[in-house]
Amino acid sequence: MSDLVIEPIDSVFIKVDCERSFAKELSDHFTFQVPGHKFMPAYRNKMWDGQIKLYNIYKQQIYAGLSEYVEQFAKDRSYSFTNNIPNREDSISVDGVIDYIKTLNPHAYGKSLVAHDHQIDAIHHALNHKRCLLLSPTGSGKSLIIYVICRYLLSILPKDRKILIIVPTISLVSQMYSDFFEYASKTNWKTRDFVHKIFGGEEKNSDKRIIVSTWQSIYKMPQKYFDQFGTVMGDECLHPDTKISMADGTLKDIKNIVIGDKIKTINELTKELETKQVLKVHKNISINEQMYEVCLNNNKIVKITGNHKVMLKTGEWKRVDELEVGNIINSIEGMTFDDQ
Repeated sequence: MSDLVIEPIDSVFIKVDCERSFAKELSDHFTFQVPGHKFMPAYRNKMWDGQIKLYNIYKQQIYAGLSEYVEQFAKDRSYSFTNNIPNREDSISVDGVIDYIKTLNPHAYGKSLVAHDHQIDAIHHALNHKRCLLLSPTGSGKSLIIYVICRYLLSILPKDRKILIIVPTISLVSQMYSDFFEYASKTNWKTRDFVHKIFGGEEKNSDKRIIVSTWQSIYKMPQKYFDQFGTVMGDECLHPDTKISMADGTLKDIKNIVIGDKIKTINELTKELETKQVLKVHKNISINEQMYEVCLNNNKIVKITGNHKVMLKTGEWKRVDELEVGNIINSIEGMTFDDQ
C-alpha cells in the first residue's frame, strides 16, 4: 500500500489518506506564519497562533489546487503515493495562448501589446489548472493576464455564469475597468457591455458577465448571490508597510489599521480632503515583496506595485511605473502628502 493516497472529495478539497506520522509531517510542511500576525487582533487576544494550516490533519483534507504540491512533498521524501484524481488534460496549449492573445489585439496608450513569456505562462497555467495562485512581481502586467483569462473564460463558460474579480480598494475597481477598456480599445469588444463596477452605492446586481468589486462591497451578500459566478479571481496591490494618513495627522502602517480608525482620504469628485472612518478591515495572507518605492521630497517613502495608479495634482491618474521625477502626487489610495 502507498504511504499517501490522494482522493478527490469535491471541487474544493482532496483527501490525503495516510498514517498519523505522515499526516503530522504533511501538516507541518503546509503550515506557514502569516506576515505581520503579531499586530492582528486575533493573535493579540490569544485566539489564534498566527499560523495558516492548509492541511487539516483530522479530516486529512487539503485544497484541491495543491495536489501537485502534495505529490512533490512525497517525491522529495521518497514516499510512495497513489493519486486517484482524474488526469487533467490541457484545455489550451502554450501556442494556443499566444494565438488567442493575438486575436484579442490588446493595446495600451495607442500601442499594440505583445505578451511577455511570463504572462503567457501565467495564462496557460491558470486556464489549464482552473484553480491556482499566480505570484506576479511588480510591473509584470497582472491586469493583462487577468484580461486575457477573462476573455477566454467568457467563451467557454455557460452563458448564465459570470466572472467575479475582487480587488483591494475602490480606485482599483476603476483602474481594472480602465485597463480592460484600453486593452479592447482597438476592437469591437465593448468593456461597458461586459464589465460592471461595484463600489460605493453602485448596484450589486448586473446582467454584465464580468463583475469587478472590492471584498468589502459584497461580503454581506447572501450565498445565492455568489451562485451566479463560474470563476472568481482575486488581486492585491498594497504592501503591508504602506503608510496611511490618519485624521489626527499621524501615519500608520496599513497592516495596523483597525475598525474605527479615522483616516484621511481624497474625494475624487471635489478633490477635497475628507475624514472617513474605517468600517471593515480585510487582511490578505499573501505578500509580494518586490515593490516600487515612491520617494517624495518630504522624505516619505511609499512601497507600492508598478501597475497601481496614483492621482496627480492635476487630477490625472498615472501608473506608479510611469511616474517621473517632479510629478506632484495628490493621493495614493486615500493617502495624502503635504509639501511633495
